Amino acid sequence: MPYGRQVLNTSGRPVMVLADLGDADWKPGGVTIDWTTVSAATSDTTLADDTIIPSGQKGLRYGQILTKITATGLFGPYNSGVSDGRQTLARGAAYILNETVLEHGALAGTPSNNDNQAVIEGGLVWKARLLTDPSGTTTLPSTAAFEAVFPRVRYAQ
Repeated sequence: MPYGRQVLNTSGRPVMVLADLGDADWKPGGVTIDWTTVSAATSDTTLADDTIIPSGQKGLRYGQILTKITATGLFGPYNSGVSDGRQTLARGAAYILNETVLEHGALAGTPSNNDNQAVIEGGLVWKARLLTDPSGTTTLPSTAAFEAVFPRVRYAQ
């Protein structure tokens, strides 16, 4: 198993949540995503960074809040409507996905190293790139709940 970042292909434009890479609180080792918690695209979907998620493929956009699944220790997208641990925002068990990631890489059938996805828990970020909602929804945490769990996040102006 390779260690560190292994870039096999790129898609879209390189858009990150971080406003300053030198001012980031990275989670050492990243996180492993449980792709069974991510819905497949029902049609070709173009994200805000021009990444295309082909129909049937799974992907997560930059700014996604990932939370720990209690039973496995893997991570999935925040969802207040489940009871597997992803409904709870807690320090040390919730992180921010810095860049878009696809389950099978940028090209269909291309091997992808989905272990150790780069996630952050603090630093200077672009607020508009975070997947939060002022009042919260089933799939997006409220801005207040987010800020309580991520006190080291600062917003770029």
